[in-house]
Amino acid sequence: MSTIDDDADLAEIVHDLSQPLTALTNYLAAMQVAIDHGDPCKTIANLLGSAVGETTRARAVVDRLRDALAR
Repeated sequence: MSTIDDDADLAEIVHDLSQPLTALTNYLAAMQVAIDHGDPCKTIANLLGSAVGETTRARAVVDRLRDALAR
């Protein structure tokens, strides 16, 4: 996407940002469950790694949006 020309472009951005934020919420909730149940640190570390990946993915969407708005 080079510019935000219409509602379809905006809907795509919202969708692209919603996915990693939803995944991040799920990973954080799973970490809380793991902690509450005394699961091993390895489980929590894996979930944390996935959460970091989703945060990076969301950041990329925000960067694309910023670039599109700058044009």
